[in-house]
Amino acid sequence: MDVYIFGLLDEGAKSVLPGNFERHWGIFSFDGQAKYALNLGQGNKNLKNAENVEYLPSRWCVVDSSKDLTNVANHMRIACSVADCTTLNYGGSCNEIGVKGNISYAFNSFYQLKMQDERSCDFDGLGMVTFLDPSVGECRFLVGVTETKGSSSSKSSSSFIGSRRWMISIIVLFIWAVQLLMM
Repeated sequence: MDVYIFGLLDEGAKSVLPGNFERHWGIFSFDGQAKYALNLGQGNKNLKNAENVEYLPSRWCVVDSSKDLTNVANHMRIACSVADCTTLNYGGSCNEIGVKGNISYAFNSFYQLKMQDERSCDFDGLGMVTFLDPSVGECRFLVGVTETKGSSSSKSSSSFIGSRRWMISIIVLFIWAVQLLMM
């Protein structure tokens, strides 16, 4: 049987203009974890997860529920225009977590994309950093991944998605996946 693999990784920076599914064609999630128990014709071998993935510290950006949320819609729009909020859409795993949950998910997605830069959780005072995982049921609030081992310890002002290191990581992962297929 001939098979065409559209993408190896989910592409969080890809436009959702064609549809909300567009960022999620990959067989691996953003952190290199296999999304499916998939056998590519190599006997009993399933996809292998990326090894030694280094995550950012366990902290999340959530909405400060003690604040007036009258003007929060514009902040959500900005966050979701950059970060991936497609799981908040109808049928998504975070579709039914409530208004404050939706706001927190959007804020956190943006915050993780910006490498947990504290300024990216401000949202005019509406956001706050927490060390308690706000995940609810099937709705997992993600923690970003570090750029790479050996990268400079200074924080980059550009997002991980836009950096050259990210592209190099993708190329390395692609080569790894091709080698896996050739085994």
